[in-house]
Amino acid sequence: MAELFGAFPYLENEKIIIRKMELNDVAALSEISNNDNVYKYISPFLHKKSNKALETAIKNLGGKEFEKKKYIIAGIYLKDNPNRLVGLAEMFDYKKRENKITVGYRLNEDYWNKKIATNVLKLMVEYLVNKVNIGRL
Repeated sequence: MAELFGAFPYLENEKIIIRKMELNDVAALSEISNNDNVYKYISPFLHKKSNKALETAIKNLGGKEFEKKKYIIAGIYLKDNPNRLVGLAEMFDYKKRENKITVGYRLNEDYWNKKIATNVLKLMVEYLVNKVNIGRL
């Protein structure tokens, strides 16, 4: 079994890639974080941040925040355009003693209703349950 924070996950299926974000994702992340419809029912994590703040967030999410074993916030990309960030895949609130974690996602509104979220959740569940052996999501 893989350890949850052993290595930053790289997950993929025939449609989706979930991986660490890169600095060239700032503009696409800004589109997501500045859309009030995306944040209508979710926490304001990264909401309406400056590009400089988003750059720092990208560095930290793939670096020290992951190393501190706080959470995994990864980028979502489509296989047919693997350099375009379309959303965030989130694995957070890990409770090691209870062997449980919370999962979530946020997508650029232009990519809603295209079964992307379904694929993202399938990939995260498969990874967390089958590879990491998490008992409860």
